[in-house]
Amino acid sequence: MNFNALFSCMMPFSNLGLDTDSDTDSNIDFTEFNDFNENDESDIFSKENIDIIGLEDLLSIVLVKENVRPSMMVVNYTSSKLDNNTKYKLNKINELFPNLKQTNILRNINNTDFYNGTIISKDYIHENEEVKNIRNMSNDKLGKILGYPCYEDTNKECKYIINISCVCKNRNNSIEFMHNNIDIIINNAYDKSKLNEFQQIAEKAEKVLLNKYKFAIFNREILKVEVNIKDIITPKNIITDLLNRRIISHEKRDEVLNILYNCGFDLNIQCEFEKQFQYENNVHIGILLQILNQYENNPMEPFFPLQNHPVENKKIHEIEKTLGNDLINIIKFTRIDA
Repeated sequence: MNFNALFSCMMPFSNLGLDTDSDTDSNIDFTEFNDFNENDESDIFSKENIDIIGLEDLLSIVLVKENVRPSMMVVNYTSSKLDNNTKYKLNKINELFPNLKQTNILRNINNTDFYNGTIISKDYIHENEEVKNIRNMSNDKLGKILGYPCYEDTNKECKYIINISCVCKNRNNSIEFMHNNIDIIINNAYDKSKLNEFQQIAEKAEKVLLNKYKFAIFNREILKVEVNIKDIITPKNIITDLLNRRIISHEKRDEVLNILYNCGFDLNIQCEFEKQFQYENNVHIGILLQILNQYENNPMEPFFPLQNHPVENKKIHEIEKTLGNDLINIIKFTRIDA
């Protein structure tokens, strides 16, 4: 998952600790990068580069290079420090895009720096170009730097999700990809007033991608860049529908799977849940109501971001794995089979 998800309903910014306004340098020692020549467009989206950087991040970096986006952010969701895997990824980005700048975003808690991610941009983020690490940047300031049109809506109760995505076609009939859309920007919005700005970004991205990168992505052909808007579905919406015995739409069922993901259940658990769960089954409805209620009132919230508690976080992941397996077993046992 890339940084776009942080502006969607999947993970609030507060969970990553970006909540104050002080900008200062850090004492963390980061790997020095060597200069390389820019690679040809045909080489940027090689399978090797996609495996190392990730397709969504790689596409976003290209759009920074092409002046479509002012910047993007590489996020590590699994560690509170700049670990070796992320360093390797950032080294590869610097190798492919030596003219882009890298600025690390940190959160300082009790005089300890925690790594939130690295901004990739053409210009220096801080007015002093010697400052490579910035602490405690506010949500709206970070959103503005990243080029999110609705950055001012960060702390509002948003009603919509506006998504800019690159639509592709698989060129070799492989079933390797679950879908062929590559997210460029996912932004929560209070209203539709900035929709035109999203469309302008999409048009600029489409022009660049079709002219220079149409067949560049490994195994894919770029068809277009589109803007989609949909209502935000909250757990309370789903709870209300379940209690009133309303039919749960496909969109809300998809959101249930998204909530399971946010609860720490892996893809196997999500797929098995989708296969086994019966929305007309009273026992299953009760199970889902409890999941949704706990998601809305998470007792772990005071400890977010959990990456800042590495020992406890590891134990939590072990518990989540057991919890997921037990959940599926209970759902299977309580199915009403025809």
